[in-house]
Amino acid sequence: MSTNQATANDDADASLSTAQQLYDEAMSERDNDASYAAELFSRALEIRNRHFGESAVETADTYLRYGVSLFEAARDERTHETLGAKAIEQAGAPRASAAAGSSAAGPSSMFKDDPEVSSESAGEEDEEAEGDDQDEEETGASAAAAAAAAAAAGGSSIAATAPSDAAPNATNTDASSPHATESQAAAPCTSASDPPPGPKAGKHRVRPGGSGGKALEDMDLAYEVLETARCIYLKDGEEKHAAPLALLYRTIGEIKGEEGNFDASVEDLLVSIEYQHQVPPHNPRRLAELHFLLSKTLQMADRQAEAARHW
Repeated sequence: MSTNQATANDDADASLSTAQQLYDEAMSERDNDASYAAELFSRALEIRNRHFGESAVETADTYLRYGVSLFEAARDERTHETLGAKAIEQAGAPRASAAAGSSAAGPSSMFKDDPEVSSESAGEEDEEAEGDDQDEEETGASAAAAAAAAAAAGGSSIAATAPSDAAPNATNTDASSPHATESQAAAPCTSASDPPPGPKAGKHRVRPGGSGGKALEDMDLAYEVLETARCIYLKDGEEKHAAPLALLYRTIGEIKGEEGNFDASVEDLLVSIEYQHQVPPHNPRRLAELHFLLSKTLQMADRQAEAARHW
């Protein structure tokens, strides 16, 4: 090996080491500051994309965690903006000023304003902190058998077909949603054979204190990043990635819920539950949290009878 090659290898190893340090710090900061965690994940992703390629399976987990943190940061900002608008109104500010603040805030968070769900979300994060290694592991033989059956059927999968509990004619309740006509659960990843390159990491940084439109922009970016991760996982084989796909579909479902697209959110949450059942060891707490979130979403979709089945 030439001196130049050895130097290049050393530089690559150093870069990957830096990416891992950024990733590890982001994982430790995600509960405290989702915006800062997203910044760190973005920097780690930029390095890994350069080394492995933007559609490499080695980048999928970083895409996933980046997308989740972007969503959580956007949801937090939307909640703070909404609370700020309410404070202005309660302080007796002029009607026009209050209306402007309310308009900038956008719709309130579907789950953050609910103390029960906020508590459940905190429990989810605690559980994730204990089970981060589990998100990296391959799933068991039952998932492999399901994937083999899917391949024999022509490539069908959990992600390609909506669960039977989903509404047969589920439609978006918010026509202005950028994902109004999409159903992640019902449609296969059209790019599963060739995942699209992800957003250019490093150019999409979470900016503190943005305008009322920033939360929506970050929500859209989170969706785009998660879609890239989804395609990479499906191309590599969903049987290997049940745990991250469960988290991915949960987050996509929550994004759609934030947009008021409750029926589509239900479909994605059902897919998340299906993947979670494949993750060893069996985790009743994680499943209970998903069913609780699903029941709240069904209530928001005015599907009360179905919601009662998931309490």
